[in-house]
Amino acid sequence: MPSMDRAEIEVKVTFDLAVKSLLNNSNPTVSFCGTELGKHPERVQELVAALKESSACITLDISNSGLTDQGVQFLAAGLAGGAGQKLKTLNLSGNSLATLSP
Repeated sequence: MPSMDRAEIEVKVTFDLAVKSLLNNSNPTVSFCGTELGKHPERVQELVAALKESSACITLDISNSGLTDQGVQFLAAGLAGGAGQKLKTLNLSGNSLATLSP
């Protein structure tokens, strides 16, 4: 495994704690803000898998996480497949996502 610097370790720990919060159903609001999902697409898959198991998450904050269009597509497929059944608020702000023209 390649070595990680302090910032990368902090991002990984933040991500892992958010996933744990989803799995433990310990908080109705879970934040993945700043978790660099764009650099680690496998984390989006892990997030969706945890969201499928969560029965408490009402607000999911994925703002400023580097989420890509591909990540949003995977997230949307997961939500359509039953993940996040209690989810009422999804924050995707601050990510560089493509916009659709009217």
